[in-house]
Amino acid sequence: MFLLDHPEVRQCTPWSDKALKKTVDEWIAIAGLTQSSRVLDIGCGYGLFTIEIARRGHFAVGVEYAEGVFLDMARKLSAEAGVKVKWVGDRFPCEVGEEFDLVCIINNLSLWKRPLEIIEEIKHRLKREGFLITGCSSQFCSFPEYRTGPWIVRGDGSIIDTRTGKGIRLKDAWMKETVKRTHTSLEQVLHEAGFIIIATNPWLVGKVPAEQNII
Repeated sequence: MFLLDHPEVRQCTPWSDKALKKTVDEWIAIAGLTQSSRVLDIGCGYGLFTIEIARRGHFAVGVEYAEGVFLDMARKLSAEAGVKVKWVGDRFPCEVGEEFDLVCIINNLSLWKRPLEIIEEIKHRLKREGFLITGCSSQFCSFPEYRTGPWIVRGDGSIIDTRTGKGIRLKDAWMKETVKRTHTSLEQVLHEAGFIIIATNPWLVGKVPAEQNII
């Protein structure tokens, strides 16, 4: 059984198998990962991205504070997939090691009260010229017509359906502006932390110049 076909996961995760694999392929290409690369996934949830990264032969660490809700399932899924992942049940920042080639923090950076502090902590765990990929997907749970998500939020305020790769049209202008402000605020945080922004659509990708990284 594939991870996304697991009954417990399917109830809460409308990502498609194709979209999941495509997203991980994009991240690996952006960061230029090799078989010896180290990847940290912060706020990993069920660990779907983490496990898919580990399947490609990379050393993967998944951090998730909700131990009983998400991490128990993540451990079960990685065992079923036959891949080795280092799962850390803690709130970041925590002990995860250093010198990661890629750090992913998807769908939760905008929820932190002090996101700049989190980015600085991430920065100290990256290798020289390592990559950070962040961004958010949206389900618009308050609106029945938008509950099927999730979608990738783009910097221009538009949204891509992860299942089809096509954009969707928001019916209310204020929703588009809210989406855009969220993405813009994340971009500003990365700039403040000294990251060079190398991509904004659909994922926000930052790179730390070697002279700015203390590792």
